[in-house]
Amino acid sequence: MLSPLLILAAALSPALAQDAPANAYNAHGFTLVPDDGHPMDLMSTWRPEAYTPLTFGAQAVFEYAEKPLVLHQYVGEERTMLPLVDNLFGANLGVQFGANPRFAFTAAMPVWFTSIGPEGVAGAALGDLRIAAPVSVLAPEPGVQGFGFTVIPFLDLPSGNLDRFLGAPGVGGGLLLASGVTTTNFHLTGNLGFEGTQRVEYYNLTGGSRFLAAVGGAYMINDEYAARMEVNLRPTLFGNDVRFTETPGETILSGRGSYSNGLYWTGGVAMPYTRGATAAQYRVFAGIGYHAGPPPEKDTDLDGLVDVIDLCPLGPEDFNGYKDDDGCPDVMSTLVVTVEDPEGNRLSSATVEVDGETFPVDGNGQLTLEELMPGTSPVLTVGAPYMISETVSDLTLVEGLNEVTVALEWMPGRVKVITRSNKGAIVDSAVRFDGPKNVSPQQLGDDGEELFELPPGQWRAIVTADSFGTERRDFTINPGETSLIVIEILLNPTKVEYTEKEIIILEQVNFDFDKDTIKAESLPLLDEVANTILYHPEILLIEVQGHTDSKGNDAYNQDLSQRRVNSVVKYLASKGVTVEILKPVGYGEAKPIASNSTAAGRAKNRRVQFVILDTVGLKAAREAEEAERARQAAEGQPTDAPPPTTNEGASP
Repeated sequence: MLSPLLILAAALSPALAQDAPANAYNAHGFTLVPDDGHPMDLMSTWRPEAYTPLTFGAQAVFEYAEKPLVLHQYVGEERTMLPLVDNLFGANLGVQFGANPRFAFTAAMPVWFTSIGPEGVAGAALGDLRIAAPVSVLAPEPGVQGFGFTVIPFLDLPSGNLDRFLGAPGVGGGLLLASGVTTTNFHLTGNLGFEGTQRVEYYNLTGGSRFLAAVGGAYMINDEYAARMEVNLRPTLFGNDVRFTETPGETILSGRGSYSNGLYWTGGVAMPYTRGATAAQYRVFAGIGYHAGPPPEKDTDLDGLVDVIDLCPLGPEDFNGYKDDDGCPDVMSTLVVTVEDPEGNRLSSATVEVDGETFPVDGNGQLTLEELMPGTSPVLTVGAPYMISETVSDLTLVEGLNEVTVALEWMPGRVKVITRSNKGAIVDSAVRFDGPKNVSPQQLGDDGEELFELPPGQWRAIVTADSFGTERRDFTINPGETSLIVIEILLNPTKVEYTEKEIIILEQVNFDFDKDTIKAESLPLLDEVANTILYHPEILLIEVQGHTDSKGNDAYNQDLSQRRVNSVVKYLASKGVTVEILKPVGYGEAKPIASNSTAAGRAKNRRVQFVILDTVGLKAAREAEEAERARQAAEGQPTDAPPPTTNEGASP
């Protein structure tokens, strides 16, 4: 930072070294820095900042300075002081114009109403005019925090009164460098520079070109007021007979209030901390100013956002908390919640709780909420009488229409199952429910009874126990039903045995002679077969086999056996067994299990069998074997796995 200043000083010194007229010593020593009225702007120290284009500021800071220029002399060992200027009273006038964010023009000049020196009171006079053109090299946008660096070249014009120590001889100029940092409520800056002017001598005082240094800071008390402090030092390039008189330095304490109408005031005091020439014994400041911003930009829709940044200049921003900086009327969210039962019927008795506030639906089972904030995620809790409440927590609203359909489940009905033997004894049975959903078998317990909760719908309870037959009861749970449903089942000794390969019946299925009509006495047996199949949903395929004895010819016997198993399949289907898992096959007399030469043997051969060909377990094993063979084939391995697993051929 010092290098360019030293170069400038070396370049200017020869030209400015010529002597000036007597009394050409400028006693003022204070130069106002014009500004735009910001509370943190300082009085005589430049603050680096970005300028607002087309702004104008003007101010008048009235100043009273006591003994700003004193001649120090030694008479023997005694030092005497002769005030060359006893006091000054006037106004420091300043103007600033912001051309663009990087560049501004300023001008400052003192106007003296009176000055008192050795020759008494003198009238009004002017001081020197300083014109500066600060260039912002590095600065954040106006109003933004950050670091700044500004270069300030300036020119001093000799408009002051030389005979009264109120101006410098000839044209002068110089350069200042200002750097600093600004936060929301604090600013700190430093200045370093060089001022070149003609050399002046008055008795033992030598003045002229000098270095300029200053440090200043400001603190915002609130949005309008700031407290400020500056410390400056102005050493000349020339020494004096009396030491330190060539090094004036002052501390300035000031405050400012700035208002939204453009007016601002400034007040402060300055005290010297050296005895250098032009460092007044004290100074008192009081001033006013006005800041005029650029012409107001057009705001067609009068929403406070000017057209150049308003994305919708013809439609005013509604300032509802959503995208309030784009200038556009916002498309808010509309939420429509539809509440249904499991069958899709609208529930007009439902309520919807939205973030803790409860709303009833309308007669069509819908709730409509408008003007909601897009991007929010309301939590919905939906309920209705006799229904299970449902919570929706994964909803994020978008602009416009948001539709949510909530299907509520009915509260479960209560079903109590009680099983006893046909003789009244307690039986610990297993029960499986088949209906709107399948419920895995559950034991009733030692007391032979249990309470269950099931959703509404058509149900079938299938009960079985060791040594007892499989029984079932069909029942209905109506939506909203709250009464207890009691199912009592009496179990009889079993007529059917279940194995992995076959459902074995312990009695014969009897038909009318030479017909396919099932006798009534065999229907309870087939009921138990149907219940057994229903109890085992893992069964995928059953071959219902029909066999005859050898009486009659082969074709007749085969046809009779086929018709009879068709009748069996039809009856089982009427009891709820899925017909697709039943494969009726009539074998006629082809597969006897006893001799047809005796009546007893022929009775055994006339039979119906239920052979299990496929189950869920067999299917899973088969698919695993097929996957293994496919893997081996893909890897080029021999596929010597056995054929897929089934129960084909398991029957005699």
